[in-house]
Amino acid sequence: IDMTTDIDSILDKVRKICADIEVFVSYVHHDRDKIQPLIEALVRKDFSVWTPDDNLKSGDNWRNQISDAIIRCAYQGCYIVVITQESVKSSFVEQELAFASSQGAWIVPIVLGNPEIPDDLRRWLGTYQCLPANPRKEDFAWVVNTLEDVVKKKITNILENPGSKLLG
Repeated sequence: IDMTTDIDSILDKVRKICADIEVFVSYVHHDRDKIQPLIEALVRKDFSVWTPDDNLKSGDNWRNQISDAIIRCAYQGCYIVVITQESVKSSFVEQELAFASSQGAWIVPIVLGNPEIPDDLRRWLGTYQCLPANPRKEDFAWVVNTLEDVVKKKITNILENPGSKLLG
């Protein structure tokens, strides 16, 4: 990014960088309405958001599609996992979380409400953010702010160390 150009050019390039940062949002379909404000906030800030509901193509091997998306997010973004009373019942949540961890993904866990988190799932979560069971758009602001802060730090790193990657 040429910081000597006009602000509109700089902002356009930053938006393009954000669009290259893929954010995988893992949740159970039952909770889609609860996390929709998060997805909308990320998209509004120009992040590329990958969700199973929006990106799985019928006829293709959905396990491969999810694995490929997690690998991309591990390399060039982050993996957000949303834990709810419904998601702790899903065997896929722990499998995806374990895979994301094995790929070195930056994992951002969010817990909605006060679900009883099984120990085998808790070990993958580490420190997590607790939000209300039915969060509002404002409740997800910290996620977007955290991602933006990381982007700023990475851009600063690129400016100071040309040749370095944006994420990783």
